[in-house]
Order: sequence, then structure tokens, then C-alpha cells
Amino acid sequence: MKAGMADYMILTNQNNIISIQWEKQQKTCSFDVKKVEQSIDAILHDFGLQNKEASIILVEERKMKALNKRYRGIDESTDVLAFPVDMDYHDKRFLGDIFICCEIAGRQAKSYCHCLDEEINILVLHGILHLLGYDHLTDRGEMARIENKLRNYL
Repeated sequence: MKAGMADYMILTNQNNIISIQWEKQQKTCSFDVKKVEQSIDAILHDFGLQNKEASIILVEERKMKALNKRYRGIDESTDVLAFPVDMDYHDKRFLGDIFICCEIAGRQAKSYCHCLDEEINILVLHGILHLLGYDHLTDRGEMARIENKLRNYL
């Protein structure tokens, strides 16, 4: 199934629940939702996690720039932002939100010579690692090593 035809989609299976939301401008961002779901399940399984929930929100570049400025103080757009849930949040199943800019993902896919499906999966992986507490800006390469290992699931 290709995503991009609806405003909102919820993927459920015996392991996890993933919601995907598109801003109206991003409905043309088409990728293989099933592949994303399978990748997320494999990644969470590798960490021994089940029955987790996360949201993936696809936004336009202008919105991503505003989010990046508001939450990171950086006045430019970016490919992916992740917002983990506060550990005191009552629902321990929900990991948080991952925002992806399809415009940037498309440009990156083209520059790295792979398809948008693969780039979206890479960005989802990156976002999930942030939701799990990894931070490539401070962890001396730990997140990058884990990310490279987990790309085998994509």
C-alpha cells in the first residue's frame, strides 16, 4: 500500500501501533507504508520492545523550519525531528512523535541515489532512535553505530 492518499492512517499489528499523518500539502508524498511498518517492528524488536506506539507526521518544509526554530533554536529546515514523550507520561506505550519533511527526504533520496521509500525508512529509524533516548550530537558515535547496524532491517 502506498501512503499519500489519506490524511491519517493507523497501522496496527500484534506488536505495535503506528499512526501516520499527512498535512494537506504532503498528500503527494508517496511511500510504501507496509515497509515502514515492518521496519519499525524489526527495530523495536531488536530493542526488546513490544506494544509500543509512535506517530509519524509528514510536514512541508516551511512547517519543519518553524518546528526546528521553536524547539532547537535553529532557523532552518531539517529532514527529521523527534519528540520523545516525557518519561513521567502516564501511557508508557507511547514513545513520541517523529516529524519528517518529505520535500527534504525527496531531495536526499535523489542525492544518495535511492528511492523515497528507503529515505523515509532511514529517517523513521533515525527518529525512533531519538525517541529511545539516543542523541548523535552528544553520544560520541553510539547512535551512528546502532543506526548503521539497524539499517539492515530497512
